[in-house]
Amino acid sequence: LDERLLESIYSVVECKGVRKAAETLDVDPSAVSRTIAAVERSLGMTLFQRHGRSMEPTEAAMLLHDYYRENLFHHAQLEAKLDDLRGLRSGSITIGISEGFVDELFDGPIGHFRQSYPGIRISLIHSSVDEIARQVAESTLDLGLTHNAAPQDGAQVVARRAMPIELMVPVQHPLAIRGTSVSVEELLDVPLALVESGYGLRRAVEVFEFTHRVQLRPVFTTNGLATLKAFVVRGHGAALLSEITMRTEIASRQVKALQINEPIFRQIEAQLLARKGRRLPPAASEMCRLITAFMFMS
Repeated sequence: LDERLLESIYSVVECKGVRKAAETLDVDPSAVSRTIAAVERSLGMTLFQRHGRSMEPTEAAMLLHDYYRENLFHHAQLEAKLDDLRGLRSGSITIGISEGFVDELFDGPIGHFRQSYPGIRISLIHSSVDEIARQVAESTLDLGLTHNAAPQDGAQVVARRAMPIELMVPVQHPLAIRGTSVSVEELLDVPLALVESGYGLRRAVEVFEFTHRVQLRPVFTTNGLATLKAFVVRGHGAALLSEITMRTEIASRQVKALQINEPIFRQIEAQLLARKGRRLPPAASEMCRLITAFMFMS
């Protein structure tokens, strides 16, 4: 079993199907199907139970999947040791981020890092908080910046800070003119925009709804924070966001951030994640130090 065959099996398990795996590998789906069939013949055992378009991995497939994942981890560890010898002259860092951290990340850590280590390549991957935590745990990502992520086996929180959710309203909104905190009852009456499920912010909303036995009925949903910001700035209604996400609009007096009289929204935090038990490569270790210093020690 060479690495190419193992990668195909790994991708089918991760993507839960041949077609998506083929897209990830940038090959034709038939090539992936032929690889599966060849490995099954070679091993004399079934790797996937096919149910329509879904592919349910057998125990044999999961053994190959886990073996390949561990190989990726050991490969990353080898690269880390080689980077030590190169002294941060080359290498790469992959960081998973929630969308709201982009401005703050570029204003501090990335700008400083690029000035000191121009030979290091940096990849920023936008994803949901759950996906970021999962990929950090599997060493697909070196670091993860998340908002209200659920605990994930294999991922540890390196640094954390308070990042409460507030109600963002246009400055001409009656609540903005009043300028005081917002009650739960008022929150239920505001035309609201929300991010879709899978984001840390939406998880907090779901906890709030469960706790109060209510259901927010947003007039607008999206999977992009930029769209939420536009919804508020253009006067269509309000959105639940962290203040850091709209600091430019708040500073320019387009938007006002109002505290909500609800402890759940004040207990939310930003988190810097790394794989538990993994020795970070030198470049990722230095980036981790800079992110902690610029974003988590204020």
